[in-house]
Amino acid sequence: LQALPGSRINQQSFDLQAVREQQLQAQTYIERYGHLASNELELSLPRYDENPGLIDELLSTTANIDSDPQQPKQAFLQQQRQRKHDERRLSERLDALQLSAPQRQQLWSDLRLARRFLPLRETIKYHYAGEYALIRKALLELAQRLKLSDEQIFYLQPEELPLCLKELPLLRKQIEQRQQQHQLALEIARQQPLPAVIFGDQIDLTGNLSPTTPSGTNQTATNGHRGQPMAPGFIRGKVRLIDAQQCDLHQLLASAGKNDIIVTRSANLGLAPLLRKVAGLIVEVGGLLAHSACQAREAGIPAMVLPNATRLLVEGSQIAFDGRTGQLYSAIQDPESRCTGTTA
Repeated sequence: LQALPGSRINQQSFDLQAVREQQLQAQTYIERYGHLASNELELSLPRYDENPGLIDELLSTTANIDSDPQQPKQAFLQQQRQRKHDERRLSERLDALQLSAPQRQQLWSDLRLARRFLPLRETIKYHYAGEYALIRKALLELAQRLKLSDEQIFYLQPEELPLCLKELPLLRKQIEQRQQQHQLALEIARQQPLPAVIFGDQIDLTGNLSPTTPSGTNQTATNGHRGQPMAPGFIRGKVRLIDAQQCDLHQLLASAGKNDIIVTRSANLGLAPLLRKVAGLIVEVGGLLAHSACQAREAGIPAMVLPNATRLLVEGSQIAFDGRTGQLYSAIQDPESRCTGTTA
């Protein structure tokens, strides 16, 4: 499923290369991709085009692993050649298994279907992220006219917006209360994260999470953990915990290193440039068809899903994982012969 044509997010990397090679104007690049953000579906987060320094960071972003950081197009062609090689190997293995003709036809049909629609998932989300950016611009304009801060406008409900013209003093108090509630909710979430799914008939069990080692301790909670594979490769690196809901992509691009393994709740389209700079990706939610999996495969880095990863893993700790099996290792447990800092 790697190096599939038709993804607008893949095209973003190609266009960035064109800007670097002075074949495309930086302003044109911003016009095409300025509506993206670290989490493009969160209206309160700034978009690319609101950060004038971001384009410079994007241009200086380098990929890791074996890809030439300056040549994503060439890396893409190399990945396509590798995919065709793997297809021939798969065909040979199917011959050895002596699968029936209908079974083989069904397998290749499913594969063609996945290849056709996976890039379209990225492209579709690229387009409706533009609608979110348009809504954000309208809200920021309203905030400016009402003399509210950019942050305050996002504490109002949609049905409250028309009331701003005549009940603004009352709404200001409502905004202040919600800001305080939001900060309290964030603090509670940091202390005791909620499960990904809350069942209405099991409310009393909501706080009974399986015991884990909270991040920020000196313990290593990686031995024996196994998640779900998303993108192949074996990698060793340093844990970098990020919150995609609140992170500053500009600062993240500036500080991320080629040995960092990004650990986050989930990865959206706006983090795609970051994945071409780091060693690997671990998310708490996702799967083989998720946006994060597609982006990791295109960036050529290993990726896996590990529930509660942001609590299990410690910022700055050394870990290793196999994106083909979903197995996670501590630095001590990791077989040294395989830990070369690159994918295998």
